[in-house]
Amino acid sequence: MNQYRFHQIVQDMKKKYGKAEEDPEIEILFCMESNVLRAKRKHPEIKDFDMQEALCAALYTIKGYLTGKQEDVSKYVTEQVRLLQDAVLYAVDPFRHPEQPLCMALMDYQEDDRTQVLEENYRTAIRCMVRTAESVNIWRQAGGGYFALLERDFGAMVKEDAEDDYTIAMSERVYEITKRYCDAHGIAWEPEEASEE
Repeated sequence: MNQYRFHQIVQDMKKKYGKAEEDPEIEILFCMESNVLRAKRKHPEIKDFDMQEALCAALYTIKGYLTGKQEDVSKYVTEQVRLLQDAVLYAVDPFRHPEQPLCMALMDYQEDDRTQVLEENYRTAIRCMVRTAESVNIWRQAGGGYFALLERDFGAMVKEDAEDDYTIAMSERVYEITKRYCDAHGIAWEPEEASEE
């Protein structure tokens, strides 16, 4: 894979899924950005360019879930990029939380429409990553930088010693699959709020 193709994932995903709007996706954007801001504070050597690369790598991870084929992007993933990729995916990827009922339900779900269900689950996360990638690009070009913007706009709300944030926007269908799984396995589960897409 060449660098052009690696970066093209943002436009490909935007064409297919669009990009996040303010509501209701703002909560997911905040979780992602809080996590990457914590990573930047712990590792000041992280640059805006690393964030651009991390979003591409994270989108390839999700694309791999949807297609069943992970592409090798390792040559673009430095240690700084990996830290940011992990921070982004921790916020939006249920497979990073194997103890959560949603992850267990998605791993267990093997119906013919599995790909469609996974797309429903990841649509909002993809849209948020596309929006963030565009924002990083704008702030890198405009000067000042993306991380400086995050710090200025809501840095005071991001506690350094807090655990990373995790939130998932669930379609009604994904909610029902998870609920059925929990009921069948005797797991008490009720998310804070089920959102429809």
